[in-house]
Order: sequence, then C-alpha cells, then structure tokens
Amino acid sequence: MESFEYEDIKTRIMESLMNPTSKLEGSFSMDNVQAVSQEIAMMYAMEVATIPDKVLLDTAYDEFLDRAALDFGEARLPATQAQGTVLFTGSPGTVIPIRTIIKSDLLTFATLEKVVINDTSTAEVKAICNTPGTVGNVTAGDISAVDLDGVKVTNIKPFAGGVDIETDEAFRSRIFDRIRNPSTSGNVNDYVKWAKEVPGIGNAVCIPCANGNGTVKVVLLSLEGRAPDEIIIQNAIAHIAEMKPIAAAVSVVAAKAKALSISGNIHLSNGFEINNVTDQFKSAFQQYLATKQFGSSRSLAYFKVSDLLYDIPGVLDVDSYTLNGGTSSITADSDEYFEIAEVSFHAV
Repeated sequence: MESFEYEDIKTRIMESLMNPTSKLEGSFSMDNVQAVSQEIAMMYAMEVATIPDKVLLDTAYDEFLDRAALDFGEARLPATQAQGTVLFTGSPGTVIPIRTIIKSDLLTFATLEKVVINDTSTAEVKAICNTPGTVGNVTAGDISAVDLDGVKVTNIKPFAGGVDIETDEAFRSRIFDRIRNPSTSGNVNDYVKWAKEVPGIGNAVCIPCANGNGTVKVVLLSLEGRAPDEIIIQNAIAHIAEMKPIAAAVSVVAAKAKALSISGNIHLSNGFEINNVTDQFKSAFQQYLATKQFGSSRSLAYFKVSDLLYDIPGVLDVDSYTLNGGTSSITADSDEYFEIAEVSFHAV
C-alpha cells in the first residue's frame, strides 16, 4: 500500500512533473506541490486513515458504532429516568396537580398523577426525575423543595431505575453476544438476549425447566455486577413477557449475593498504612471478582487472597487470614454473584 506521508506524496507528484525546471525549490510549481501534498497528507490522517476504525464493529465508536449496529438489527439502549415515591405534607384538601415540579439541590422531578392531601395532612405520589440517567437515583431525603404555598415535600426512600445511556463497550459486547449465541424460537440465548435489552441489565442467565417442564427461570445481574433494583427487575419482567413464547411459564428474579468476608494479619514495610493497603486490596479484589463469569457454578480460590495481597506495595508477608471464617475455597451457584461484605486486616 502506498504511503500517504507528506514527503512521499510530494515525491510522487514531483515525479509526475514533465518540466524539470518545475521541480526547483521556490518555483511556482514546487510551491503548489508542497501545499497540495501537505493538504492531502492532513486529509488522509484525519479522515481516510480512520475509516476502518469507524466502520468495523470491533473498533467503531459513538455514532459510527450506532450505524454499524444497524447491520445486526441492534440499537443502543437509551438512558432511563429514575422513579420513586414522594411524600407531601400540608393542609388537608390541598390539591397537588399532576406534573408538579419538585426539586433536590441539583435536579428537578415531576409528579405522575394528581393527589389530594388527606386528613392526616399527607399525600404520597409517584414521581420521575426529569434528567435521565443514574444521576436521578437520589438518596432518601434529597428531594426537599416544591413551589406550593404551605406544602412541604420529601422522599422517604431512594429513587431507583435511572440508568445511563449504554456505553460503547457494553453495546459492542451485547452485539457480539448476539452473533456468538444465535437465538431462535425462545431458546436459552433468546431469554438472555431479551434480558440484556432492558436498560440497567448487565448480564443474565437462563435456567430451563427450573420448576419442571415448560418453565424457565431468568436470573438478572445489574451493570454494576450486583442485583438490579426493583424498577429495573419489573422492566425486565414486562419486556420478557412481551417477547417469550405464549406457553412458557417464566420467572424473572435478581441474582443472589454470595457474601465474602476476609480477615487476617499482615506484615507491612515501614511507612505503609494498613488502611491504605486494605483499600487497595478491596479495589484489586473487586476487579478480580468481575472476571468470575456470572451464569455458571464457579469457585473462588482461598489462596487468591494472598496472591492479591502480595501484589500490593508495602506488603512484606501475609501471616494468616480467613475467607468466610475458614481456609477453604468458596463456590457460587449459577444464580449467585460474589460480593465483598467485609475486609478486616491488621498490621503485625
């Protein structure tokens, strides 16, 4: 393949010039050759050279990935809005109109129906965040402002169900899953595919005949690698119900946590703090757990804990430690995921 570097382009154009005097530095022809060569090289570097990365599925990004996905009948999952329940307090009989705007410090929310404050001076109503994404999953008590005289508002429980727009890597992975695991007529791959089409679902496992012939169990894992919140689970139940074969009896549930507790004694080099080492271990351990593929029975080796500890700067020796109170490996079933419950190390 010919080079499109500036000097190579200029050389090829000069070779095609018929008049030898046109090749002299400073001549009119040479000035034009240099300018054109530079522009061609810049155009190639900015546009032509990047075409393969924009059109191939394994390297496409942003809107180019959206276009490449159309060849496989897939579309990027949109961001979704968080929802929850808010509590109004005020004079009995006060009307709270539908789409009443309520606020946290940074976000606005809207009520989803009209309510009237009752004789106990309260009224509960569903509300939705006006900004899509995880930013709307506010904690309890974050909502505190409403522009209604004599009325106060708060959210007793956190909001949930807000999911960010699907990332390039998650979108690409979902497309490759579809290519590698063809789905037909409600097979196992179909149920996994349908689950992953729901915003907020990162992975799923399908268990055929979970409760006898004609039954299917779908176990869900969130994008963060844990049990999804209830709103996302309900969205998955509704979507799978629309897609499944009529005769199939399907149950859709969240994955169960397999809690992990680690404690032990560590020898540290001078100048290293046990709290910092513990934090580094938690981060490394969480990254390792993410590699333990969900959807099949799998084991967590007891000695993996010490392997990770010895990779942390400042750790001289691991005196002793326990994993869930013992010194054996831990197994998770196909509907379980590993979750760090407690890590307690002591410097000795």
